[in-house]
Parts: sequence; structure tokens; C-alpha cells
Amino acid sequence: MKKETAAEVLQIMIDCGADLDRSIQVVKDTSSEEEFKRYRSIVAQIMTDILTGVMNPIIAEHPELKPKEMK
Repeated sequence: MKKETAAEVLQIMIDCGADLDRSIQVVKDTSSEEEFKRYRSIVAQIMTDILTGVMNPIIAEHPELKPKEMK
């Protein structure tokens, strides 16, 4: 993947992670404990997939793009 494309995709994934994280708080604030725990588990799996399936391969190819939050 071209470095410019990789950088853009990484930023999109970071933004996506932030949105997913915010969604957990929304569900926590508005749902039962059971619904919240189920939702949080699903989102955790999505975030893991984003990290291992998208971000880590990009960083392996372009280590200079590793976000400071991941260092």
C-alpha cells in the first residue's frame, strides 16, 4: 500500500475507534447493564479486528506511521 494511502487509512481507523469508544458510553448511559455488557463485548471484538486486521499490517509495512498513541 502506498504510504499516503496507508496514512489516510490509519487515520480513518483511529477516528473509527474513537467513534466506537464514544458509542460504548452512549449505550452505557441509556441501556440496561446486560445490554451494555453485550454491546461492549461486540465493540471490543470490532476494535480488535480493526487493530489486528488493518492497523497492524499497515504499521508493519510502514513503521514510521505508527501513531504516537500506540508507542
